[in-house]
Amino acid sequence: MASAAITKNKTIEVTLNIKKLAKNASWRYKASSAIKCIRKFVQKQFKCKDEVLLAPDVNKRVFCNGMHNIPNKIRIRVERGPSNKDPLKNVFKVSLVNVNTFKGLITQAIAE
Repeated sequence: MASAAITKNKTIEVTLNIKKLAKNASWRYKASSAIKCIRKFVQKQFKCKDEVLLAPDVNKRVFCNGMHNIPNKIRIRVERGPSNKDPLKNVFKVSLVNVNTFKGLITQAIAE
């Protein structure tokens, strides 16, 4: 899907269908398992087990309708950079991208 963009660039924008990612989770833990699925998705796409840090706005967006009723889709920006605690380690920083509609959006590599 976006493997060429991922290997060359440090920043990408992705639309995630988190309803689909968390469909097997119990209704009681739907939102918290969606957060775990976002972390797992980032590690899988970048083929790396580095730490994934979610911005508070991503967490608020997933929990906006409560624990049981998560939004269908979410657009995120994933940046790879040095850790604040240890500059030698890399971390993935995930932030929310607000969009009006998800139609026609594809995975994009952001050139900085």
